[in-house]
Amino acid sequence: MHLTLNRTLYHPWGIFSRWIRDDGSQLMVSLTHAFPVDDTWLPIVLPGEYVMRRYQSPHFGLVWQICDVPGHTYILVHAGNFNADSKGCELAGEDIAIGDDPRTQGPDEMVTHSKAALKKFMDETAAEDMIQLTVNG
Repeated sequence: MHLTLNRTLYHPWGIFSRWIRDDGSQLMVSLTHAFPVDDTWLPIVLPGEYVMRRYQSPHFGLVWQICDVPGHTYILVHAGNFNADSKGCELAGEDIAIGDDPRTQGPDEMVTHSKAALKKFMDETAAEDMIQLTVNG
């Protein structure tokens, strides 16, 4: 299986992406933490080709891990809604919206229905041992 992760929005409060199947249809959206680098904001997983493998996380349960990310380990696809829920992992979501994060006490962009999106992702990839991932943007 091959998926493409297209980065679409870069903000200090998170970087949003769309996960695209080979037929061009969208599987889900995701949010990852934005790290300040010089005068911009960057994700941990930079553009390139990656392999994803299943991983049994002690905290998140069975999820997918993006492997061989330079300088990093345990970059997972898991549930979460806001930038603060990610330390570089991809948070699964159905859509992008504005929500109130109690940690920041204000409105922030977020991904919605994260647990449902992650379940759909896990169900759709249940027969896979490995996923080829292309990251753009």
